[in-house]
Amino acid sequence: MKEKDYIINQIKEWAKRFKGIKLRYAFDTKTNFHVVEVLPEKIRRGDEEFVEQEFLLDESFAKIFPNADLLITEPNSLTESISTVFETENNDVKPTEFTVCIKITDFGEEPSYNITLPNFRKESAYRINIEKPNYSLAA
Repeated sequence: MKEKDYIINQIKEWAKRFKGIKLRYAFDTKTNFHVVEVLPEKIRRGDEEFVEQEFLLDESFAKIFPNADLLITEPNSLTESISTVFETENNDVKPTEFTVCIKITDFGEEPSYNITLPNFRKESAYRINIEKPNYSLAA
């Protein structure tokens, strides 16, 4: 397997595994560096599983291709001029929270509900159960 194929296969796996990730693979012909850019930084430095996967790729790449160099980094001005070989991303970001606002009305009227779902995706399903209070016990 060639170096480029090895890297592309790995970043395809990362794109499947890590929600919200964006990856760009480039090869710098001047320095012979393989460069993988990772966004967002909270995945690259904040996700323990990703940090471990990054380490494993770096380690395995060095063993299989001892004469090649690999840099895994955030996008920056030094890498933007390098020609892209492959790009992928995982946009399947699910909302992590939602807000329910309830307008209290007079007894006997139906209350109104205002429900906001950040990052709402049309194809996703949300189930919200709202129970009506039993006012007969309060009297």
